Amino acid sequence: KEVGMTECNREFKGGDWVVLESENSLAQILKTNGKWSIIKWLDDNTESNVRLDFLRHATDEEIAAGHRIDCKKFDKRVK
Repeated sequence: KEVGMTECNREFKGGDWVVLESENSLAQILKTNGKWSIIKWLDDNTESNVRLDFLRHATDEEIAAGHRIDCKKFDKRVK
């Protein structure tokens, strides 16, 4: 069975593109300490401290679009 986008890898490092699961904005991780991260929002260039468990990796489509896209759209499971 292929893993869907809703089961994303939760290991993060500086430079990763992420989305906050409750927001529409794309951000890049500047640094992380294993539980928290400092991210830079693409839309307004501000920085925020965010818990890693509130983030998921952005898909290639989201990075190209510059914002979060509904994850279900890319959830392709193999029977």
